Amino acid sequence: MNQKRIIFSCVLIGIFIITIFTIYEYILHSESETTNVLESNYAKNSNNSTNHSFAHYIQYSFEERVRVFPIIVLATVESTETELIDESEWSSHLILDDNMNVIGESEATYEERIVPYTFVTLQIDDYIKDDTGAFSDTIRVRAEADGEGVINGESVLFQNSQIIKYSIGEQSLYFIEYQENENLFRMDSYSGKFIIDDNNMIQSGLHDELIHGSGFTNSEILQIMSENLVVLNGEQIHQEILDSLPIPLDEAIIRANQAIQN
Repeated sequence: MNQKRIIFSCVLIGIFIITIFTIYEYILHSESETTNVLESNYAKNSNNSTNHSFAHYIQYSFEERVRVFPIIVLATVESTETELIDESEWSSHLILDDNMNVIGESEATYEERIVPYTFVTLQIDDYIKDDTGAFSDTIRVRAEADGEGVINGESVLFQNSQIIKYSIGEQSLYFIEYQENENLFRMDSYSGKFIIDDNNMIQSGLHDELIHGSGFTNSEILQIMSENLVVLNGEQIHQEILDSLPIPLDEAIIRANQAIQN
């Protein structure tokens, strides 16, 4: 009788160990798959407009930015909503030999890609520029967003620490792109949304990170701005830093209008 109990106990212990091992393997495999999906997601982003890195951005001066973007508005956020957009596509890539000569093209493969975007309705307070000629009272703009999406049937959490949020009633200066073939207004919030601070100064998230990422303290930034310095502590200040400094809102509007007239 005791022998049967011992055998039965050993069997139960064996089943328990196998179950624990199976669960552990499943969790390990699931985590590995999730990581791969997220990595492939960001690898894909490195080739489109939703990726955020300094290398991705052309460092325009404020006046150059005014000339390049078709729509510039001082506007207040009226509402926001997140939508999933189907960006699935067939794609192929060039095949190169050892000498980097093109020798062919790969077979086209299909990638399912459902991506979250924020659609922001802006109440226009002042038009600085509108090359479309519409001058609407409101504009609905598409911007990148955090949230759940899908890549090839796998649920993916799209996340990026450099995505800028929108608050209802918040006023900012916006540089907006327009895709005529899709009748789509879109914006890279990181570089195209110039937030107005409590001192009525404007600056984009990109410019703020570029300056502080370069090691400048707040006191040094104020010193550069107030004294119009181009040399600090014996070192020449790069032009991209000077172009990234906060600008008084009133001055920004005057400079924008001057750039448009010129």
